[in-house]
Amino acid sequence: MPSAGIDWIEEQPDILRSCAPCPAVTPEIIKELKRRAVASPRSRARWCAHPDNQSETQEMLIVLTMQTCIPPHRHPRRSETLCVLEGRARAWFFDEAGRVVRCLQMTPASDGGTFLYRTKSDEFHTLELETDFFVFLETTRGPFEPNSTEVASFAPRSDDLGDYREFFAGLKEP
Repeated sequence: MPSAGIDWIEEQPDILRSCAPCPAVTPEIIKELKRRAVASPRSRARWCAHPDNQSETQEMLIVLTMQTCIPPHRHPRRSETLCVLEGRARAWFFDEAGRVVRCLQMTPASDGGTFLYRTKSDEFHTLELETDFFVFLETTRGPFEPNSTEVASFAPRSDDLGDYREFFAGLKEP
């Protein structure tokens, strides 16, 4: 349950939305998201700071577990900013044909690695997790359109973790 003054509602078991006048994140929220991510069939959970899906700016605290499969995808007509709070992952970026154009080692700023990126609109990207949990803030332009994400034709065709590990093993940094 949220701490006093940190109000949220459950939209789905793995999606929470702040209903506080000034949304704020505490360690308790991250702990709750980790618990929910482990229990989620998709191995992820999010806390939305924006008041609704129609908001012009969509700001989400997201927790992924090592079991998460995120296919290479893009968001036509919108960029995305990711800022790492906890954990490590490789962020892979691809051209239309599936060739790697860049790979960033993502860590919290305190670890000395890259901790923030902003995708170009229409750029295919994915995350390869390297720690049990990866916690980050994601910001994008709204409104939320659930069918606007395009999965790349070169993405693994299943949600099988083994297929994703094989996919990542075949990637080479440019």
